Amino acid sequence: MKCTTFLFAVLFCLALVSRAFAGEGGDILINDFEGPDWGNWKTEGEAFGPRPARGAWEKQGVVSGFDGKGLANSFYRGDGATGKLISPEFTVARKYIVFRVGGSDRPFNFTSDPDYVAVQLVHKGSPIRNSPTRMMKVKEGVSDALRKDYFDVSDYLGEKVHLAIVDNSQGGHILADSFYQTDKKPAPETEYVERKLVLDKRWLNFPINKNAPFREMKVFVGGKMVMAHMVPFDLKNPQMWVPVDLTPHLGQKAVLQIEKLDGVEPTSEAVANVLVPSDQMTDGGKIYNEPIRPRFHYTPRYGQATDSNGLLYYDGEYHLGYQTLPFDCMPHELHGNWTWGHAVSRDLVHWEELPLYFWPDRDGAQWSGSAVADTNNTAGFKTGRKSPLVVFYTASAACAPWTPAGKTAMINMAYSNDRGRTWTKYTGNPIIPNIDRDNRDPKVFWYEPGQHWVMVLYIHSNAYHVLTSKDLKHWEKRSEIHGFHECPELFELPVNGDEKNRKWVFFGADCNYVIGSFDGDKFTPQTGAMSFAHTDGSLYASQAFNDVPNGRKVWIGKAGVYNFGLPIGMQTFPLDLTLRTVNGGNIEMYKYPVPEIKKLYQQSHRIPKGQKLVAGQPLRPKVNGRAFDIDAEVIPAGAKVFTFHVFGRDIVFDLQNMQMRFFEAQEGHSITAPLALVNGKLQIRMLVDTIYIEVFTADGRFYSPVRCTFDLNNDTFEWTARDGDVVLDRLDIHELKSIWAD
Repeated sequence: MKCTTFLFAVLFCLALVSRAFAGEGGDILINDFEGPDWGNWKTEGEAFGPRPARGAWEKQGVVSGFDGKGLANSFYRGDGATGKLISPEFTVARKYIVFRVGGSDRPFNFTSDPDYVAVQLVHKGSPIRNSPTRMMKVKEGVSDALRKDYFDVSDYLGEKVHLAIVDNSQGGHILADSFYQTDKKPAPETEYVERKLVLDKRWLNFPINKNAPFREMKVFVGGKMVMAHMVPFDLKNPQMWVPVDLTPHLGQKAVLQIEKLDGVEPTSEAVANVLVPSDQMTDGGKIYNEPIRPRFHYTPRYGQATDSNGLLYYDGEYHLGYQTLPFDCMPHELHGNWTWGHAVSRDLVHWEELPLYFWPDRDGAQWSGSAVADTNNTAGFKTGRKSPLVVFYTASAACAPWTPAGKTAMINMAYSNDRGRTWTKYTGNPIIPNIDRDNRDPKVFWYEPGQHWVMVLYIHSNAYHVLTSKDLKHWEKRSEIHGFHECPELFELPVNGDEKNRKWVFFGADCNYVIGSFDGDKFTPQTGAMSFAHTDGSLYASQAFNDVPNGRKVWIGKAGVYNFGLPIGMQTFPLDLTLRTVNGGNIEMYKYPVPEIKKLYQQSHRIPKGQKLVAGQPLRPKVNGRAFDIDAEVIPAGAKVFTFHVFGRDIVFDLQNMQMRFFEAQEGHSITAPLALVNGKLQIRMLVDTIYIEVFTADGRFYSPVRCTFDLNNDTFEWTARDGDVVLDRLDIHELKSIWAD
């Protein structure tokens, strides 16, 4: 009997402890800054002063939205001061930590950002929650009116944490007040206009003006959020009508929510009344017909096409994913609108734009990642005859206002059983919770010798983790790689085509690379870092397609281009990658346009073999269009300089110093690249498009992708030699059809 009574008492005490850690109980005040000083909170730097502020500091202006008389205010010595306000450690005993926040226009987005302001919750030395995000909906990005925010900490009950109010910005400040723990989920301060829709037509057209105030827009299907975005609506003066493809949800009922902004036109009611499905794209006739739209580089209808994501070959189709802002706009520094665009091609030349993979949701924005075909159904997602396609993406909850708690980055997974036309997000997400800091950009591929999957994951600074899995769901760290920054890529190629001599190549986002060995768990570099391209920032964040037949490595990267009034981004032209020894010694990466480009040839011009180009006598072939593939072999015959003048721009081949030069007028950059003779000849390949040039020399050993500002009214197209002659051993000029012609 005594044992039974004792056991019952123990169980009762455990239940009380469990209830305490489950967060059942009254609110717990952390700090409301009503005291005469900071008490047991510590300060670093000068930003916060010796005591809580009583509203605004001198020369600050009006501060509102705080409780009582005091608050933390880092404007003590103006925006130039920096510092931290750090709480003592405490135990998470309730499900939510609620507070009020306002201030600067540079909130916390990445831990690697040197210049940010943030309220951070820190666990074991690493920030696990960050704010502000929601206040960034203000048009100019700055507000000294505090708003309620909160952290959902239900997954940290019983853990020791501390708060840090951080001002690392010399041009901004942060305001914070009334921190307490509670079990009551805070009611959202945002109000919405709501409309019920039947998604019975393909397009939803959005009137966009980048200068209009941003509002939250959300769409729910079956009670689940399928679309979320910050959108600058303008019915009276839209700069463009952006079509959203509803194909994945056709026939379904939906609920549309649009945030109310008091006193701001157009009203949310008016916007909601306009957003109804349509059979037509409002501006459909303009798309692909713009004079400056690239003719043969991939571009979406509207929106950015930045970091290459999810490149995969499956069942005769190349899948091209890319980071996109569908409306080409985003509140300053919020980063919550990023998601994945999607296009497919059967020939690497003609592309069909598909609906977005998915939209930002409650897990946040969708940042970079990769894709695989799970041909062995290792994850168990298969439901039909086709292999499941699986994508791995970074869910960045730290910077989306509709996320419940401002979490940091984590890795999620989604799959498709219909060749990538619709996607289902895995219910077990995240497959990898936040490891440390940025924790993003997973590159996944199948390692055949070990019969397992490999993931290379960027962590922070220059550190990457190598993880392995048998089922794509459960991952184990195996090793680390150091060097470069974000967006990793790792693949294998034969050297000089010799299958018995294969090497692995590791890329970073800047497209520099190292060559080494990989045993399925660990990459061992065998060279130093080498330059993939000689450029000025016109190239970033590339990927090679997974699973291209015959071991072929086809590569695409983000092409950094100017807006020029056209709200699009662009991808580089696909290149074949090979490894070759240079002069029988070092191994280097060679890159060359895929041969499928020949499908775009229309009119071709061939200069007679052996024609001499004499100094002072330009060669001016009669060509048409603004898109060309130019293939030349030039034999120096005394000339110091050989120049291609195209549409008012000069590509200079300095034969004396063996350099290619291009001056980028928009930013004043001078791009230089080495030249080398091959069998006594200068080999030159140039892809010229409306706003971009890609130059290849020495059979692809050297590569220079360059954005440019061609004058649309300038038709210059000529070659000249200076201080001597050159012999044109070959000069083929191919006029290219637009890939959008059909």
